[in-house]
Amino acid sequence: MVSLYTEKRVAEIVAHNVRQLRLQANVSQRTLSERSGVALSTLRHFERSGQVSLFNLALIATALGRTDDLVTLFKPKEATSIDELTARAKPRKRARL
Repeated sequence: MVSLYTEKRVAEIVAHNVRQLRLQANVSQRTLSERSGVALSTLRHFERSGQVSLFNLALIATALGRTDDLVTLFKPKEATSIDELTARAKPRKRARL
């Protein structure tokens, strides 16, 4: 599937959304840093650039009460037909080296 977003743009959007959540909660960067355990410099860098480790993003999400959003990010979609259900039931064979 082709996306209209670059990886950099996706990271920037996520960082922007996190910043908006932080501001809506009326929480400073320093306070979020203390609550999450993420270094203040790391949090500032993330909000500016979108660059952060997955672990630190999980810490930030937890501090903002959004852990469930992160956990369900790549949740497989439910099968909508018998054909999809049958296709998923077939185990993949490992590639031989």
